[in-house]
Amino acid sequence: MKTLALLLLISAGSLAVTVERPELRSVRRRRRLATLAVALVILAGLLYPEYIRWRRAAYDQG
Repeated sequence: MKTLALLLLISAGSLAVTVERPELRSVRRRRRLATLAVALVILAGLLYPEYIRWRRAAYDQG
């Protein structure tokens, strides 16, 4: 699960450093933002159960 999250972050980072041609800049910017948004939603979905477990463990310890 953490490996998938790491791969999503790496792919988002690689999208951020691509070289753009001026005429395609706005299209690629929108595509990059959409890809980043999807990656963040997937990452949040992957990490949320671990966050809940962490909170419950902290609550149980007092």
